[in-house]
Amino acid sequence: MIFRLAVLISVVAIAYGGLPDVGQCDENSAGLFPHPDECQLYFDCSSIETTSWQPGVKGLRECEYPKLFDEFSRKCMKNVQCGSRKVKKNGCDYYTNQCQGNHCRPCELDFPKCEGLKDGTYPHPLKKGSPQCIVCKNERFIVEKTCPVSVLST
Repeated sequence: MIFRLAVLISVVAIAYGGLPDVGQCDENSAGLFPHPDECQLYFDCSSIETTSWQPGVKGLRECEYPKLFDEFSRKCMKNVQCGSRKVKKNGCDYYTNQCQGNHCRPCELDFPKCEGLKDGTYPHPLKKGSPQCIVCKNERFIVEKTCPVSVLST
């Protein structure tokens, strides 16, 4: 069964222009392809643009946090099986969320860490004394919201 799936994936990849070499799209590749190492990254081989965080690598793109690139639907989605590709749990580890200049707003204000926390709602770690809470799922920050009274009273 696994062998048949691997063959099917290879046939589909060849039909859509073939998988790009690691780190590159070339003139023979077209379409969207998963990055071999990082689950939030993918290659858009129809684009020749490069990014500020990875200059010189054409077509490299990053899903918006907390989404990951699904190699089967070829879309950025929230519930993805990444296999051996690394999942970055912290939004501040996404390249597009990292400060590229001076006088940057601390990333953790927008993407607080949930690593090591169970699924649930917690007071915002950098907004102590405020009514703001964070929701964590699978050790990933999902959303910031007004805290329920039960969380504020603990």
